Formats: sequence, C-alpha cells, structure tokens
Amino acid sequence: MTEGDDALMVINERTGAGYVNVVSLTDPDGTVVLFDEDTWSDDDRLTHATFLTDHANTLNWPIREEDGPLAPGTWTVRVGLWTEDDEPEPGAEVRVRTVVRATPDELVLPVWIAYAGRILSDEHLGIEAATNTAVERWKEIYASVGITLDVHTTAADTSYFLGPASETDWVELYDTLDPRGVLVVIGAIIEDPAFDTFVNGECPSNPGPFVSTPISGVEIAGAVLAGDDGAFDDTELDTYATTLAHEVGHYLGLFHAVQLVDHSDDPPSAWDALDDTEHCRTYDACVEALGDNVMFPFPICDDADVCTSGSVFTEEQGAVLRGWVGVRAQ
Repeated sequence: MTEGDDALMVINERTGAGYVNVVSLTDPDGTVVLFDEDTWSDDDRLTHATFLTDHANTLNWPIREEDGPLAPGTWTVRVGLWTEDDEPEPGAEVRVRTVVRATPDELVLPVWIAYAGRILSDEHLGIEAATNTAVERWKEIYASVGITLDVHTTAADTSYFLGPASETDWVELYDTLDPRGVLVVIGAIIEDPAFDTFVNGECPSNPGPFVSTPISGVEIAGAVLAGDDGAFDDTELDTYATTLAHEVGHYLGLFHAVQLVDHSDDPPSAWDALDDTEHCRTYDACVEALGDNVMFPFPICDDADVCTSGSVFTEEQGAVLRGWVGVRAQ
C-alpha cells in the first residue's frame, strides 16, 4: 500500500469442492487487525470473508472507521483452505487477487443491469419500464450517502428463472460486460431451495468481488416484486427500488441491520457490527427502530397486505458503501 490508498480488496477463489476463507489480516506494523476465530461466534456481523461458506470470498478493508485508515506498507493476508467437512486442506489450489483503490475525488458506482431470458418480452410484466422507474428511486437512495450510480442495461442469454445466487456462475456474463462495478441480473424468480417462499433478491457474497468470479453478480426476482397480478403498482416500485439498493448494499459490504424472521415473535439472531444501527432485542422494537432502514431484512406489511420498504442508510452504513473499492472516480 502507498500513501493515498484508502481501500484494499482481497478476492479468494479455490478450485474443486470445499471452502476458502481469510484467516487473518495483518497491518504493516505486524498487528493482526482481523482474525477469523474472533468473528465465528460474534453476533455482530462484519464480513463473510472469515467464514467457511463458499468456494470464493472477498474481503474489503477497512470496513468501519475504527478499522482504518489504511496505513502505507505491506499488508499480509493468510488464507485458509478447507474440505466440505470443514477440515484443513493445505494442498488445495487457490487463486488470490488484490485490488487497491486510491482515494477518489468523486464517488461513482458503475452498474450493469442484465435482463435474463425472455423477461423483456413479457409485456404484461413491463419489467423494463418498472426497472427504469425503480432505478431512478434507487439513485436517490444512494445519492443520499454521496454515491452516484452509473447504470447501463443489456439482455442476457441466460435462464428466465434464476438459480441460487451462491451457486450460479456469472463469469461469462461478467467478462462480456466487464462492468468494473456491480452486475445485477433480473429474472422472473429465484429458485432457491434454501427458502420456503420466493425471495425478492439474493446477493451471494458480503462483500462481493470487484473482479470476475462465479459469484460476481446480484440476482433480482422481477416477477416476484410485481406481486400476484404481475403488474407493478407504485408501492411495488418502491419495494423494487429498495430491493436493488438492499442487495447491492450487501454486495458493497452491508449486512442486515438486524436479523429477524418475518412476522415472527422470535428475537433477533444477529446484527451488523456498526454502532449507529440499534441493537434492538424484540421484533416490535426492531421494526420501530430500524423499519425504515434499507438493510432491514424484509418489507413491513400491514393488515391489508400493504408493504413499505426502507429508504434510509445510517452514516456508518453510508461509509461502508463508499469504502468498497469499486466505488471510485469515473
């Protein structure tokens, strides 16, 4: 790292079955600033990079203000390789890439929206017009934290029905577009057996990589967002905009402000690691404190099934978004 660099990203991708994680990150003074075992039992989520969850992962550093600034010198990353049974596998192959960002004068996030399969030809759904409206609202949300979206669109030769975001290979599409930012794939639904119901969107990695990997893409379920009648009303367009802001928020490093089960009296199971998102302790308290936040885990619906979505980021959430290496001068 040199003077003026303010963000470091490490992307790990292994071949074959099994997992890869960041075991530790050490600064130029020899201080370990991130250690995987410190995060495994912590209910305050900071990054997925230390967990054994996938064959590829990403660390973007620093995350919080207290984690920075990024000191000049040599930073050391230890990478762990594991079998599917969570046993060490030191002989496995891994590809490690690093990206460094110099402090930009302006903050622009390039986004490529790719319409999957035949979704553009569904006139009743009207996904292109709905997306254009939702994107304008999304731009306003991100502008509130100082980020300008540079959005492009294309059609993608891929399935109308999307698979789980963590298991879908977006390398070819990503390489074709070379977005140098975030790829957002919009299909009809996301067929993920991990969920009992259809979801509005999925992000495979928190944060997501700035370079091409199989998990370099956010997925959005356009037909699900349009509701039972398959046609967007104004409330559904707000939910669409927030879903875009929310899933890309994950890709840029944000966790759910609080982890809750929809319409449940179950207490929260986790929170993000930021100080200005309240660590609420009950469902009702969390809805009251964080229901207007973009990173609330689901839209809030009333007895008439009218749902509202958050449109607010906290100051520290905005700092995390601005710190992702792909947010840069255009």
